Amino acid sequence: MCKSGIYRIENRTNGKCYIGSSNDLARRLKEHRYELRSGTHGNVYLQRSWDKHGESAFSFVVIAKCPVEDLLSMEQSFIDSESPAYNMCPQANGTRGFRWSEESRRRFSRVKTEFYKDSDNRRISSEARKRFYSDKSNRRKTSEAKKKYYSDPLNREKASRQRRQYLEEHPEVCEKISAAQKARNAANPNICIERGRKHSQFLRDHPDVVEKYSRQQAKLTDADAREILLRLESGESMRSLARRFKVSRSVVSRIKNGKGYQWLARDAVKLSIEAMTA
Repeated sequence: MCKSGIYRIENRTNGKCYIGSSNDLARRLKEHRYELRSGTHGNVYLQRSWDKHGESAFSFVVIAKCPVEDLLSMEQSFIDSESPAYNMCPQANGTRGFRWSEESRRRFSRVKTEFYKDSDNRRISSEARKRFYSDKSNRRKTSEAKKKYYSDPLNREKASRQRRQYLEEHPEVCEKISAAQKARNAANPNICIERGRKHSQFLRDHPDVVEKYSRQQAKLTDADAREILLRLESGESMRSLARRFKVSRSVVSRIKNGKGYQWLARDAVKLSIEAMTA
């Protein structure tokens, strides 16, 4: 099924419209709605008209579907034939896949920072977001979209990587977050206790999460732990094994007593059951 094509955003009150193209029509139209509702749309003509006439005056229509390679030519033909009043540029968007230089990004960042230094601008943006999220359906749609996006491990990894990179490049942000957390904990000392209780209860209810985290944080591989068990059974000392595998004696002791790498015992039980039933 073809997902790419041309769309029109039309103001039914005055007949003016915007023509655009996208390789994912459904996603792009959702982005337009979200930005217009939140007052952050990049097209100032469209945003002002939306603020003046209201959402009910606008229609979002897919007017043609075509392969990605034909998007620009078809979009240009619609722009030439309809002369849309809300298009800021008379030429079809030719910047698909374009990456801004670091200098341009820094300049955009400075402009945005200066914009939000104005208390009136912050208030207007905040009120627009509040209006948008006051609608339960908008909150539900946003939540579902986020859950769908982060259900993909690649997206979660990408978001985590971007966050780590940002915090490494902006240590002052880390300090602000830390200071805010300390202030919140000082204002409500019981919050740490309550958070700890919830965390403990979550771990008790989800042993699979504990096992997954333990495997990720383990100093030894499963093969190393199995070898330690075999060498212990053959009589090798814990001191010798600790030196051999470069771990502390307590790690070897926990493996010996079944307190560490507990999944090895479960794996062994599964293998023995499979062997008996084979």
